[in-house]
Amino acid sequence: MIRDGLLAGFKALLVSLKFQRDGVKYDDLSNGEKEEYGEKFYDEEEMAWYF
Repeated sequence: MIRDGLLAGFKALLVSLKFQRDGVKYDDLSNGEKEEYGEKFYDEEEMAWYF
């Protein structure tokens, strides 16, 4: 297909993202993000965090 001019060759790049390298810290989240995190991962009945 490359020979026919329909596709172009590719070049692989090694990219390191801060998110992947350092992760996400709860204290760095905005108040809205903290609220959303709590809604998704905290069970009020069990009073426990689920990850």
